[in-house]
Amino acid sequence: MKDYFVSLTPEEDFKKLVKQSKRNIYEQFGKQEYLSEPPHITLFILSTEREQEVLREIEDISKNLKKMNIGLEKIKVFQKDPRTGKNTIVYPIEKTLLIKLQSEVMLRLNKFNTGRFISKNMRKFSKEEIRNIENYKYPFIGDSWIPHITICSIEDQITKKTLDILNKNPLKEKVTLDSLDLYEISDKLKLIRRFKLI
Repeated sequence: MKDYFVSLTPEEDFKKLVKQSKRNIYEQFGKQEYLSEPPHITLFILSTEREQEVLREIEDISKNLKKMNIGLEKIKVFQKDPRTGKNTIVYPIEKTLLIKLQSEVMLRLNKFNTGRFISKNMRKFSKEEIRNIENYKYPFIGDSWIPHITICSIEDQITKKTLDILNKNPLKEKVTLDSLDLYEISDKLKLIRRFKLI
């Protein structure tokens, strides 16, 4: 059984800006959670032994997708992130265009999902998120989903300084998402396949 996530990935120019922001944090504070992860927007996380079937579904979904140019919102901090227990700094993405896609991905892939990753990796959830897990094996759906690009997850004492660094070099106001990807979650993220959007 392996753990995976399905994500949208920004175009190369935007990825370079995010990587530079992550590098700036690393130079100031050293290794922090999520700094080494590639820029992406997670749509869904699943645990399965049926990778090839998952890939066929994602490929089929990608055939009907075009590149998306979506607004980037101001930096947000997820206080006491349920996965890390730290403060996770993110750039939220407007979700209007993404809600239908997340729903399709989740509905088409849930038949392969055991829900193992969510149950073993998350620390605490709201009542709504618990209902989502019971119904969909995933907590972040609908109102509880904030699509975002993660920069890092850090301790309280360096959160303000980290935000100051990021605010000196803000990212663009819009991001173009140009691929739908499947990653394996292990010690280091492993790209399984990238489906380019037209």
